[in-house]
Amino acid sequence: MQEYFITHDRPVPSFIVLDQPSQAFFPRDRQVGGDLSELSDSDREHTQQLYEMLHRVIEEMAGGLQVIALDHADFEDEWFSDSVVQRWRDGEALIPASWLDDE
Repeated sequence: MQEYFITHDRPVPSFIVLDQPSQAFFPRDRQVGGDLSELSDSDREHTQQLYEMLHRVIEEMAGGLQVIALDHADFEDEWFSDSVVQRWRDGEALIPASWLDDE
């Protein structure tokens, strides 16, 4: 929808924020947060296809659309790695731990 609105000069933001779009592919009874190793091969493939589609649309829009995806999904493909701005793992987080200590 965002692509349609932007290409038809509709007054909408040129960015979208997606919170865990891969969540639909995770089993309900998973043991760990968002570990992709828990996904079946087909679920992992669907998750990657989702991100490939997002990447393709962003490329086609040539700077006209920004997608901010907050997710556990992480792929080793170069196109994916080049698209990642920040990985919050191993103690790094959106809210730095030091902020929580400074009460």
